[in-house]
Amino acid sequence: MIVMAKTKIKSHSLSEMKEKYTGKIGSKERDKYEKKLLKHISKLK
Repeated sequence: MIVMAKTKIKSHSLSEMKEKYTGKIGSKERDKYEKKLLKHISKLK
């Protein structure tokens, strides 16, 4: 018989994930990301 351990899955908000991977709001990395994102979005219009 196989018994699997029960682990609780932690969920994260989009804001938390953006901060984790692109930096805090106002940081150079985050500003660069936001600028690039807005550039790509404006091309879609």
